[in-house]
Amino acid sequence: MKVRYTLLVLLTTLALLLSACGGGAPTQVSNPPTAEDGLQQPAATEPVTPKEPVIMRVGWAGSPDTLNPGAAVLAESYTLFGLVLDTMYQLQLDGSFKLSLAESVNVSDDGLVYTYKIRDGVKFHDGQTLLLKT
Repeated sequence: MKVRYTLLVLLTTLALLLSACGGGAPTQVSNPPTAEDGLQQPAATEPVTPKEPVIMRVGWAGSPDTLNPGAAVLAESYTLFGLVLDTMYQLQLDGSFKLSLAESVNVSDDGLVYTYKIRDGVKFHDGQTLLLKT
């Protein structure tokens, strides 16, 4: 009885695996649409500029626990921060860091004080310029 059950499970698994891997034949369009059909293709050299502002929507399964970067815990919050906020450093693909918001940084001899020179022209989301205390 146990051999029959094992064989049945094995055959069922094999059948499911083969049916999932099988693909249908690719379909081809016999008569692709042309300009005579009323479809106009933009020229490859012409840049496409939208007439209205473009809206990008980003979705994910969860929601952020807070919009305060100092109190966030969940990964969804940090994803949102990366899309909205500019940071002092930007993580590069090779694992190194590059200055993003600042032009330069000076580190004190004891390594406790970091002094950043912020780029000129940094603006908030509403267009107001960041005023720096000198």
